[in-house]
Amino acid sequence: MPFRAWMEACLYDPDAGFYAKGRHPAGVGKGTHFATSPTLHPFFAHSIARELAVGWKAAGSPAAWEVVEFGAGTGALARDAMWELRRLNVPARWTAIDVRPGPAISGGRWLAEPPERFDAVVANEFLDALPFDVLEAHEGRWHELGVAVQGKEFAWSRLGALEGMEGNAAVEEGQRRIRMPATIPWLESLATAGVRCGIIVDYGDLEPLQEVRAYHGHGRAEPLADPGTVDLTADVDFEELGQAAADLGFKLVLETQERFLLRHGVFDAINRIDRDTLKGNSDYLKLRQLLLPTGFGHAFKVAVLSRPESP
Repeated sequence: MPFRAWMEACLYDPDAGFYAKGRHPAGVGKGTHFATSPTLHPFFAHSIARELAVGWKAAGSPAAWEVVEFGAGTGALARDAMWELRRLNVPARWTAIDVRPGPAISGGRWLAEPPERFDAVVANEFLDALPFDVLEAHEGRWHELGVAVQGKEFAWSRLGALEGMEGNAAVEEGQRRIRMPATIPWLESLATAGVRCGIIVDYGDLEPLQEVRAYHGHGRAEPLADPGTVDLTADVDFEELGQAAADLGFKLVLETQERFLLRHGVFDAINRIDRDTLKGNSDYLKLRQLLLPTGFGHAFKVAVLSRPESP
């Protein structure tokens, strides 16, 4: 089968998919498989809330503000962001979208699908988890890769050549690249819903990436081994994302997570920490992980969307 179909089954099958298990895989500690910024420290969600407040004010401070979070996961971002939005007097309702509901959200709700209309969107580590294609160069052309059974194991299988996607002299035989076909339809759905602002956070760069990554127990794993037990992901091509957003009338401003957190006062938060306590020292280390280039600071990018002409 094509890798995209394999990935969808491995992650989202309602009975055996990676995200269908009893406990969400994100977080720290026993039973988790990867950490996300919201699960490390509330300051990340507070920064998201402050950026949403800027969008709310730019929209004229309406009496109601519907925020939809895609891939809400553990609910940590929703919980902490709503706390900050209430402090900022933003009349927001938070709708969390995921394959299964998480803990209750004060001032929010969980849904399987987004409402028809909403004002703002948040997507933290969402786009990288949408099923994508893996391509491989062969004899000067790009071929789609699939997954086949070889003996008792799963293995990569080269499918047919893709029309309209010729290789070039710089592409080496066997070189791979990722194609994320779900990105543009998702952005189109935001435009149709009347979204005025949004915040997209993910790891990636300004070019197509080549590597499928798999995680299990906070370590790297083999993508085709033990389906349903590992996370499958890849970097987001933010150049493609920006062009697609512009075509739909969105303005997109891209920055590193480091720069985003600095804008929202992360140094002040760090300086307020009492490092003489066990909790304070833990908070200090987690904030540094969110901020530093050797942690999440440069690997993750923050794309802030605005669409002032939204009806």
